[in-house]
Amino acid sequence: MSHMIIGKAIVGDMPKQTNGRVPPSGEALWYRNQRTGKKMSFSSSFAWLEAFISPEQAEICFSVLVSVPNKLLTVAGKWLHTAPLTLSDEDNATAFQGFLKKSKDVATPADTTTEPLLKNYFRLEALRRWLSWSSEELIDYLSRKYKEEQKKDNALDKAKSKALTALFATSENIDLLFKARQIYDGSLPSYVSARTTVDLRPVYSDDLAIRHGLITIDLSFVVRKPHETVETESLAFQIDLADIGEMQKCLNRAKKKILELKELAVGKNKLHLFNPRKSIEMESL
Repeated sequence: MSHMIIGKAIVGDMPKQTNGRVPPSGEALWYRNQRTGKKMSFSSSFAWLEAFISPEQAEICFSVLVSVPNKLLTVAGKWLHTAPLTLSDEDNATAFQGFLKKSKDVATPADTTTEPLLKNYFRLEALRRWLSWSSEELIDYLSRKYKEEQKKDNALDKAKSKALTALFATSENIDLLFKARQIYDGSLPSYVSARTTVDLRPVYSDDLAIRHGLITIDLSFVVRKPHETVETESLAFQIDLADIGEMQKCLNRAKKKILELKELAVGKNKLHLFNPRKSIEMESL
């Protein structure tokens, strides 16, 4: 499945909350669900967060965004809050780069600038939503940590802080993207990879001579558990050519159904699909 995974944040003991929000402090990134006594995690959407996001990782993400020119941050914010996004890093980076090439507001940066910008934005946006912080609270916390790390009296100027705060402002466009992620994750395991093992197994006679054999085919799927970003499990089956034929028929029907629904959704009803491009286009088959 080609998609993004915004992944997990594991945190420690919850500090005292104010008005239902966690105060922007270092301890706020590590808290525990007091109702269950279990560590909390959140599932969201993008392939670059394949592990837990710690305060240190959040600071690294933030430092990447700080290095982006203010004008590009402003343009990125406006684009993210209005553009037709998908659940794919690659799709969004390509679309944003194409938008910048046509834009007269900012010089087109290299792909090496736009892709990290989007990836680190989504990573911190997932964290912001999980903590129920406003954009101001997120930037205030990360700015103070950045200031401490840089050992400067004033590490961020007002223009940079304003551009970053606007970047993480709430919008319906981003809300819908995260809702789509939850639907896409669903409650079933997600396909990761598959492999087959075909063997010729000997069948021994009583005298241990090999005069007979048997061809066996094992099909294994590696899947990611629901709402997981790292942990996978393997499912193995013994099949034969007849089974493969049935699977091919079933998958061919599925391909036709996907293309018919895509035509119905996009061609007739003009809906925007959040699916990654490769997941619903024939060229990826």
